[in-house]
Amino acid sequence: MNIERALHLAWRRAAWLSLSFVSSCGKHIRLVSAGSENIHAGPDFLHARIYINGRLWVGNVEIHRKAADWYRHGHHRNPAFDNVILHVVARSGPLTLNSKQRPIPTIELPTGLQGFPEADDPPFRAPSCGITKHAGTRSSLAKLGEERLRQRSQTISSSWHLPESDWNTRLYQSLASGFGQPVNSLPFEWLALRTPFTLLHKYLPNRFDIEALLYGQAGMLGRLPSARGYPLQLQKRYEEIGHSLQYEALPEHLWKYLRLRPKVFPCIRISQFADLLCKQRPGLRDLLSIRTLPQLEALLFCKASPYWHTHFRFQRPSVYLPKKMGLASIHMVIINAIAPFLLCYGKQTRNPKFEALALQLLLEIEAEQNHITKKWTKFDCQPVNALESQGILQLHQVYCEQHKCSLCPIQAE
Repeated sequence: MNIERALHLAWRRAAWLSLSFVSSCGKHIRLVSAGSENIHAGPDFLHARIYINGRLWVGNVEIHRKAADWYRHGHHRNPAFDNVILHVVARSGPLTLNSKQRPIPTIELPTGLQGFPEADDPPFRAPSCGITKHAGTRSSLAKLGEERLRQRSQTISSSWHLPESDWNTRLYQSLASGFGQPVNSLPFEWLALRTPFTLLHKYLPNRFDIEALLYGQAGMLGRLPSARGYPLQLQKRYEEIGHSLQYEALPEHLWKYLRLRPKVFPCIRISQFADLLCKQRPGLRDLLSIRTLPQLEALLFCKASPYWHTHFRFQRPSVYLPKKMGLASIHMVIINAIAPFLLCYGKQTRNPKFEALALQLLLEIEAEQNHITKKWTKFDCQPVNALESQGILQLHQVYCEQHKCSLCPIQAE
């Protein structure tokens, strides 16, 4: 096992044991949760939970062999690392500063934690605990899938501070999050917040204006030297109509590209999102009239603008390939955005047919294939539909990774 992997496992073990430390700058650190390991660009662990001087912080964690590696890797110049709340190292060194010159607490892991075997990795010991052999696993996965669906529905209901009657904006923000899957959901949510639906609605169905506003607010039109053609036209149009927005554009560095297939790059997804906004009748009418999965798939079959047939990013030519939403991407939007929205809408309006439709969609969609579900299939835990694959994600992320074995619904059967 290489040293980096060993340190990642040591960090998980330290969090699992709820260890306490004193940082290099004298702050008292108590670990609560290691967070989720990040396989894409950016910090090593996301959404970790730690106490710093008695106050709970939720944020990202970066891990290095030496504290000086922070500077050797250029993180002190990269704004993508400004939300790191803890620097974890095997060997201490210079003070850790982010791009805003703000210090980041640094802790040194005890030597005894740095060499345990990979088989002892606590966050994914579920298969070895025997639950995948349980006779009730399949029904339990479905229940866990419903639990995950309800939680996402509650997020739609509570996290956006909107009047209960403003369902158009709720749907718009939910769809934006869905189009950002798998790693750009948050930037897409922020983009939707900084480009309100009430403003975009005035420009529908003019797709060029919608794209100019979205790309401008996404921060993608600022650094285009010698722009011409479509990018230049977008820049000019954004300068003309962007002044009506109350919010500044997002920093471009928030968008992630590493390890993504080019056809799901965020610049492509934004164009496809604009296509959906423009081809759907204003508001909810199209979505609420849908009763079957094929109808919904047809609605979400979106295409990027012709410019993207020969580009994957602005001013970076590629071979000709029309950028259309594939079935797997469409299903991802349904699973992560539309089904939770329908459940939320059904509950709030007391209309059970939308609640039933949300559940039925997940039962009809094929099981997702990702690094977590693939890991579980090795242990005879094979989901047959999206409801069960969502159940695996819920089990893995909410129970196994958080070591809530006593609350595990499968163990309780």
